[in-house]
Amino acid sequence: MSNLKLLARADYVEGVVNAPPSKSEAQRYLVGALLANNQTSLLKNLGESTDVLAAQSAIQQLGASVISDNQIVTVLGAQHLAAPKQLFCGESGLGFRLLMPVVSLQPEPVMLTGIGTLLFRKQEGYRDALPESGVFFATSYGYPPVIVRGPMQGGKISLSGKFGSQYLSGLLFALPKAPQDSFLTVENPTSKPYIQLTLQILAQFGIHIEANEALTTFSIPGRQSYQGATATISGDWSGAAFLAAAAAINGHIQIAGLQANSYQADEKILTILQMMGAKVEWKDSILSIQSTGFLQGISTDLTHCPDLFPVIAMLACFAQSNSYLRGIKRLTNKESNRAAVIQAQFSKTGAAISLHSETDTMMISPAQTRPRVAVFRPENDHRIAMAAALAGFFLSQGAIIDQPHCVQKSFPDYWSVLQQIGFSTRTYS
Repeated sequence: MSNLKLLARADYVEGVVNAPPSKSEAQRYLVGALLANNQTSLLKNLGESTDVLAAQSAIQQLGASVISDNQIVTVLGAQHLAAPKQLFCGESGLGFRLLMPVVSLQPEPVMLTGIGTLLFRKQEGYRDALPESGVFFATSYGYPPVIVRGPMQGGKISLSGKFGSQYLSGLLFALPKAPQDSFLTVENPTSKPYIQLTLQILAQFGIHIEANEALTTFSIPGRQSYQGATATISGDWSGAAFLAAAAAINGHIQIAGLQANSYQADEKILTILQMMGAKVEWKDSILSIQSTGFLQGISTDLTHCPDLFPVIAMLACFAQSNSYLRGIKRLTNKESNRAAVIQAQFSKTGAAISLHSETDTMMISPAQTRPRVAVFRPENDHRIAMAAALAGFFLSQGAIIDQPHCVQKSFPDYWSVLQQIGFSTRTYS
């Protein structure tokens, strides 16, 4: 499988498609369901991305019972959190970070580990915060595996926002179960919509947390009990962004299953596509995106939605003017060093891409001449691979993507959905 390549090419796309389920929502609901002691949660439309399947496995390792039947996953929360010597989290960075504080609610040491790109992603965000709450925390030079040993006590805790919002979300799941009340202070929080998403989902499990408007302070009563919840996972704006971008290049696509005014930060794709020239509208809860024949370069800040960088960067490579994308400091600890990979790989389109750390900006000057074909090596990064396919509109012989299977992490049906809307794809060794 590692030698597999995929050739993608498109002239025009059209059709009605369903957005993939949000793995951001799905994993949060699974952790909440785990903590609902001996209560049942019904979760619909979880999807089968490898990250979500890894999260299901992880909560089973921690004592939850999980039954999947006809698009509905039934979770019976753990009566007592188990303490496996090793907790395997697959390749999911979100699952890993949500579960570190949760595992530390019980007193036994647990080593959290995973596979693939997760092992090369630093996990330092809890280095100070977990010890402040009474938890032993140790990493391998900042990388997995990570060992935690509780029990978490709660109390006054401070957290830096520079490592991203996932660490904050993990604490927000765990601290309501701690024996003491907690007051959590966050310096310079990032990805604020995802923090709001966490608070929204926690409320569905009956958890009460008071947060200020800036999302810098959180008052968290301890000894709370999670209640079972019933939820349908909404469509994933992160995955849908690639389909919407394809329509913005040349086509007309309708996407079902997305929630307007979502706390998923990547809903910003709509504003960006409109800025670049696409026609965007809602019709009876269906999102319609239509091209207008051109792509305008933009200046925008992606600090709070860094997963949009690959798709917007690819569009910028073929826009009619320069683009300036701020927030590159958020890209160094993803599935790849995403800023460097975008620069190295997307430059193959003929565009000039430069990184400016002093202004936290990626500058993209669109291609003046285009190669007939380009081979993109996504470094096993699902979002790089999905964005690379869009170059198939502009390169006469198409875009070749190494490691196309890496999209399984978030959007297992991506290649078949592209075929459904008009892409020509072919895999070969």
